[in-house]
Amino acid sequence: MGKRATRSQVIATLVNAAVLESRTQWNAYAAEVVLHYHDTVAVEDRDVEFHVATTADNHERATRLNTQTVRRILSGEIRMCVDIEESLINALPDPYRDHVLAELLGRDG
Repeated sequence: MGKRATRSQVIATLVNAAVLESRTQWNAYAAEVVLHYHDTVAVEDRDVEFHVATTADNHERATRLNTQTVRRILSGEIRMCVDIEESLINALPDPYRDHVLAELLGRDG
């Protein structure tokens, strides 16, 4: 029996496809990931550190760095922690979010 893809590999594949198919800009998607993550995961429980713009001058830099972090998580360069999975999925627009959730449910039985 061959090895099956890990949960994080499945999430990464599905999220990458959803972002491209929905024509969502990576910066906008990453901003939604950060917003969801900060809204749902307590500061002391966070495994992923995102940049927060403190002034208008560093907003673009923070956006660029956060997008880079999200893309590195999805590429496997940075380990996908369990606490970021929900944010990666919930940041997707409908019906893409529902499709990813259905695929994961089907995978896990």
